[in-house]
Amino acid sequence: MPRNRVAARKDVPFLRQILGTKLRRLREEAGLSLEEVAKILDLNRFTVLRHESGETLVKVNDAIAYSKVYGVDGNEVLVKQLTDLARQGKQRGWWTAVGANLHPAFSYLVEAELLARDGEIRTWEPLIVPGVLQTEAYTTELLARRQHLWEQQNPLPLAEGVATRAARKEQLLGGDQPTKLWAIIGEAAIRMPVGSAQVMQDQLRHLLELSEQPNIKLQILPFSTGVHVGTAGPFILFNFGGAPVDGVVYYENSLSFSDDEDTLKRHTEQFDLLRAQAKSVPDSRSYLQEALANH
Repeated sequence: MPRNRVAARKDVPFLRQILGTKLRRLREEAGLSLEEVAKILDLNRFTVLRHESGETLVKVNDAIAYSKVYGVDGNEVLVKQLTDLARQGKQRGWWTAVGANLHPAFSYLVEAELLARDGEIRTWEPLIVPGVLQTEAYTTELLARRQHLWEQQNPLPLAEGVATRAARKEQLLGGDQPTKLWAIIGEAAIRMPVGSAQVMQDQLRHLLELSEQPNIKLQILPFSTGVHVGTAGPFILFNFGGAPVDGVVYYENSLSFSDDEDTLKRHTEQFDLLRAQAKSVPDSRSYLQEALANH
C-alpha cells in the first residue's frame, strides 16, 4: 500500500486525515522533526504525531500555530485551507445518520465531495453512469443489484441507499454555487440496459439536461477508441481548490483513496488522455441525443 494511501477507517474521520497529511508534508518541507515541532509548540511529540495521523482533533488555533512554525502563515489561501479543515473536522454531516450501515468509504466519499466544492471533480466511469448524474430510477435498479458500499452484516435498506445518493447529488449540484464536474463516460454505460427502456430513456434525457449546466462537462468515450488508458477501471479525482495535487483520488473498485502526489499527477495525466480521446462536449451531446432517439 502506498505511503499516502488513505484507508477507510471508522475511527479516524476523513477530513482529519486530510488535514494531518497536509501538516506532515508542511513539517517535512520545513525540515523539522516531530520532536522539534513539539518543543516549539510546547506539545508532546505524540500529540503532534496524532495530529498528523488524524487520530486527534486539530483545533483552528492549532492549525494557525502550525502554519507559523512552518513559515507559511503568510500564505492566506493555505492557511484558510488548514483552518477550514480544522473547523469542518469536528462537524457531523447528514451522512453520519446512516454511517453505521455503510462502508466507511461512503462518508469519506461525501466529505471529499464537500471539500471539492471550491475546486473541481473529474470522474472516469467506463461501465455505468456516475452516481451523482443518475436518475432515481436508474440508481434504484443499480443498488438493487450492487451492495458493495454496504456492510454485509448490516445492509442499508434500498430506499435509504437511493436517498443517500440523492442527498449527495443535491450537495454537489444544488444551490447557487454548484461544484464543477467533468465526467468522461464510456459508451458501454450508454449502451448497457439498466432497468426498463423507460428507465434508460429518462436517464439519457437527464444527462442531456445536465450537460446544459455551465458547471458540468460530459464527454463520451466511444468503443471505436479501442484500448485506452482507462481500462484499469473507474476513478474520481477531487481537487480542493489549490494546486493540481491538492486533493485525493478515489477508487470505487477497492473503496480506497490516495493523496500521494505522484499518484494524483499520474491520474491527472490519465484523465487528460481520456479527455483527448473522447468525443468533444458538443459531439457527446449529439451522441446522447442520437442514443435517446434510438431507445
